[in-house]
Amino acid sequence: LWSPETPSLYTVLTEVSENGNIVDTYETTFGVRTVEINKNGVFLNGKLCPVKGTCNHQDFAGIGVAVPDKINWYKLKVLKETGSNAYRCTHHMPTPEVLDMCDSIGMLVLDENRHLSSSKDGLEDLSTMLYRDRNHPSIFMWSLENEEAMQGTVMGARIMETMVNTAHKIDPTRKVTAAMNHARNEGGYSDVLDVVGYNYGDKQLAYVKDKENHPDRVIFCTEGTSFVSTRGEYENSWWKHLCSNSTLWQPQWGPYPGEDWADIVKYPYLGGTFVWTAFDYRGEPTPFSWPSVASQFGFLDVCGFPKDGYYAYKSAWTDIPTVHIFPHWNWPGKEGDSIKVHCYTNCEEVELFLNGKSIGKQKAIPYSKLIWPLIYKPGKLEARGYKAGKLVTKDIVETTTAPAQVTLNSDVSTLKADGCDVAVIKVAIKDAKGRVVPTANNLVKFSIEGPGKIIGVANGNPNSHEPDKASQRMAFNGYCMVLVQSDNETGEIRLKALSENIKGTEVIIKTIK
Repeated sequence: LWSPETPSLYTVLTEVSENGNIVDTYETTFGVRTVEINKNGVFLNGKLCPVKGTCNHQDFAGIGVAVPDKINWYKLKVLKETGSNAYRCTHHMPTPEVLDMCDSIGMLVLDENRHLSSSKDGLEDLSTMLYRDRNHPSIFMWSLENEEAMQGTVMGARIMETMVNTAHKIDPTRKVTAAMNHARNEGGYSDVLDVVGYNYGDKQLAYVKDKENHPDRVIFCTEGTSFVSTRGEYENSWWKHLCSNSTLWQPQWGPYPGEDWADIVKYPYLGGTFVWTAFDYRGEPTPFSWPSVASQFGFLDVCGFPKDGYYAYKSAWTDIPTVHIFPHWNWPGKEGDSIKVHCYTNCEEVELFLNGKSIGKQKAIPYSKLIWPLIYKPGKLEARGYKAGKLVTKDIVETTTAPAQVTLNSDVSTLKADGCDVAVIKVAIKDAKGRVVPTANNLVKFSIEGPGKIIGVANGNPNSHEPDKASQRMAFNGYCMVLVQSDNETGEIRLKALSENIKGTEVIIKTIK
């Protein structure tokens, strides 16, 4: 059976014959599985399957929405490593290739129609999505709209009823929902849906109150969290357009990363959640406006570099022993000041050390972070995670020296010589001991030799106005990224990186047919 753990796929061959001769063939990939969404939760192949989901836009760093297949593979791989088992297409019909990937990698999909509309064009858009995508085993439910103004109105309910009937006619095997942010108990709107979607129903536990008043209602958390943060930053600043990874700020909805999962565990009838969002994306720079150009909602930045919140979900969604402490420990001029050290973990206990001296051991509270108040002294922070009294993992954060070298790390050593494959190359600014300098913002210049080309550069800075199509990029808090494609020829691509006054480097990638 198909599942996120065992994404088994099969193929049916269709043959069209005329006068005994085969004139056309078509292969359809499919998976065998059952999905039941009821008042007790989501059940896949008869077993309760809490949905560990993320909301995702189409774009990626350096290339906008002109996304090669390899980049979508890269994004999905990052999500699987986080422990995620579900992908919400917000708020767009995804490319067929993304759905093929979700089928093969084992990622449940909430496929989403954009507009609430029963017009000819609106129903054609909906029907196109349903006919095109309905054979994908990864799709477990359809979302027919997101946060429309007419939610909770009588007219909205009539429009939605027409859309629901259309969906049931084209695909009677799946239930439908709508991602609702208001008026769930007005106008009969919720009554025409199979599953009532809650965007931020955690506010005053709206979904819990509604469940008490409507015990037979089928509920799903279609969107949650909305914690804004800037990778590597630990202060909130209207002036600099930065959001701290340590404290709640704007907007006024959604808890700390990971805490939203506590509701799913406590109230399994919610079915699961889709975190807003996995990756940062262009536009919607809440709580800021221009000159910010990207959102800060992701637990990963637009390049896929993890923010601290990433480890909250990895702790909640995987059994891999995880301890992650923050902030960084480079605070010149703050010697003697009070600095809080935060920790995400799935261990039972964590002990913190500063320069070899124990600061104390704390028992972990599931899905919440630990905090130690410290007086800042440069040196070495170490957090040790314990399960059943045994040390199972640790995390170390050290005060670094000045930037001394730039390093390149490609996710592949070979590229297909087809002009489509992509090497994702992470660039890090490190000190003489090889430690990433978390405050480094050096300008890195790239040159390339051989049968390859740079298709995009980026750094994850939501306020950067540097061109994505370029041969240089300013590092942001220690990191940037460059994307390389082949020129349809075999050989060796040499990408070199240089930064003023520090040691440069190169990476060699072979291109093969």
